Amino acid sequence: MITRKTILRLLLLIASAACAGAGAFAEEPWPLVGDACRDCIVDLVDLVFVRSRLGADTADGINHQADVNEDDAIDFADLIEVRNRLGDECTELIEYDSITLSNHETVGISGFCDYWDYSYPNSRTVDAVHRAVLLRFPNSAQQIAQRLEQGGVISRAEVTVEYESYELNPSSAGYTVRPRTIWETNPPQWHLVAWPLRQPWTNSISSLRPSFNAYLRNAGYWTKYGARDDSTDRYPTMLGPAEISIANPQGSMDITPLLTEDTYGETLGERLRLFEEQGLILRKWETYDHRYQEWDA
Repeated sequence: MITRKTILRLLLLIASAACAGAGAFAEEPWPLVGDACRDCIVDLVDLVFVRSRLGADTADGINHQADVNEDDAIDFADLIEVRNRLGDECTELIEYDSITLSNHETVGISGFCDYWDYSYPNSRTVDAVHRAVLLRFPNSAQQIAQRLEQGGVISRAEVTVEYESYELNPSSAGYTVRPRTIWETNPPQWHLVAWPLRQPWTNSISSLRPSFNAYLRNAGYWTKYGARDDSTDRYPTMLGPAEISIANPQGSMDITPLLTEDTYGETLGERLRLFEEQGLILRKWETYDHRYQEWDA
């Protein structure tokens, strides 16, 4: 699978002063009191959310959202606060804005014996087993932070990839696949998946480019070849799948948790920095395509 254009797009929630209060445009507090689920309406879902976290540590994950009265405890007072505000919403007091960042860099890595310690700068080709692409967005942290300083919180973040083509005979990459007419008459509809990486890497310094063996050449090595260790190489959460094909030439993967959840950094600034430095590793989802009844699809 060969990709073409890749962008990072963020949807921002911009709350008006009437809803948020003066100066309340930081990541916290959320503009609408009682809206534990952060969907801009107080309803029964918020009650269930708070009830499920009674007595929980507010510093753990997204538990702080259940502390709607902000007294550093999740208790019945929070339930009462939500109940008293059922039906409140700020739908008419918000607007949405977006940031689109197209500057990105990629490096391809290959698990074939002849290529395991090679780097492929600016690569755009992935498969399900041997070849993957590392993707990051240089300078994205500063650009996003500067925009957020003007007001707003991140509502959604996604990576969008455009389809270019697929390979019929990728022999130059180590395969021995013969051209197949059925692929031309019935084109594949494969999917892209990704994992957030835990290690930094770069394409701009050729002597440090990553490979199947290392995230920094001669300086830092993957625990498991190809960045497959969930504890040190990548996070276990798979993003996607997103179909990238002739039938669906543009696919998007939701990466909102990477910029909003404590798992990926204690503060928004840390999450932005780590996402910029570490990025994602992309692979093809399907190892077998039943339409062709061939494992090399």
